[in-house]
Amino acid sequence: MSSRRFASIAVAVAATAVAVTACNAMRPVARIGPMEEQEFTVDRDAANDAGVRVSFWGGTLRIKPGDPARAARLRTRDNLESLEPHADTQREGDHLDLRFWLDSNDNMINLKSWAGDDDRSARDPEKEVENEWDLELARTLPLSLELDLAACDADVELGGMPLRAVRLDLGGGTAVVSFARPNPERLDRLSLAVGAGRLMTRSLGNAHARAISVNAGAGSCVLDLAGDWRADALVEIDAGACGVEVRVPRDLAVRANLRETLMASLSVSDFSDLGDRCYASPAWGKGGSSIVLEVTASLGSIRFVLE
Repeated sequence: MSSRRFASIAVAVAATAVAVTACNAMRPVARIGPMEEQEFTVDRDAANDAGVRVSFWGGTLRIKPGDPARAARLRTRDNLESLEPHADTQREGDHLDLRFWLDSNDNMINLKSWAGDDDRSARDPEKEVENEWDLELARTLPLSLELDLAACDADVELGGMPLRAVRLDLGGGTAVVSFARPNPERLDRLSLAVGAGRLMTRSLGNAHARAISVNAGAGSCVLDLAGDWRADALVEIDAGACGVEVRVPRDLAVRANLRETLMASLSVSDFSDLGDRCYASPAWGKGGSSIVLEVTASLGSIRFVLE
């Protein structure tokens, strides 16, 4: 698929996030129609690795490990006439490129609006609008994963999958990213960006990432550092007006370097003050993997919690 195509998808996703907060007079209307369900299946065949990109907004997205014989299976369910899910597969030797995205007949869609033949006052769009995706990815296929999300609720379980790179951009709504089991590969970089909304992570240690970058513009962000840290790692946090909570296991060696906190509030109770705006957990310097946090914040709050 061309880069122009993905540029248009990115514009649509960004526009959707803006539409959520725009006034009613500027919002297009989503027409509720019959419920439609589709399934897209991609066989793994002889593929040794894959790149997967997902562009989704305005609904509920669930991602989890799936059958190793299939590269991916996407099930969609929606009742909006103007939405159309798409899938594209390209093979080059033993490498797969998979793309899943939403198209709309309108430039922007507001899923809190609706139109129908019945009396408008008798309908509740909060209950009647449906837009759900369930995506399963082969749990044994090495992956590079990109998620472009906006105005949605996403539950992303990546535990046990051989991940080499992961990028998530959240333009609004809520996303939960979990690593219930250790990644069998060494993940080069886990990149998490929150323009607005709420991001929660679970067991980041199981990601086996060399570097984790978190760019949080607004909303809230919870970083759970539990899990199996097999090697030293760098965590970079750039928080604008976001409230960031970092949950640190008591037996994990963590040092936080607060570089530019400006007007942000800070809570580092139970951490030792090393001077020069550096703080350390009780396990720092006592062996095991060392996790270094580089923190920059303009407004909002940064809070470290020992667990």
